[in-house]
Amino acid sequence: MPYSLPTDGRACVDVFDVRGARVATLIDREMPSGEGVLEWSAGSPPYPAAGVYFVRLTQNRRVATARIVFLR
Repeated sequence: MPYSLPTDGRACVDVFDVRGARVATLIDREMPSGEGVLEWSAGSPPYPAAGVYFVRLTQNRRVATARIVFLR
């Protein structure tokens, strides 16, 4: 999943299920500005079940959300 951060700063990437429960935090640290790619797969704990998830990227009062579908 590609992302782009406009500025340096603390970034948090959380994954939520369709009920709104957080199932994973992929990033919660200082990050440099620029582009990158996140990977969340069956090999990355917690092991996700097949289904629809929402990924939320938060940095400096900016929030971006994307819907992903995880297939097995």
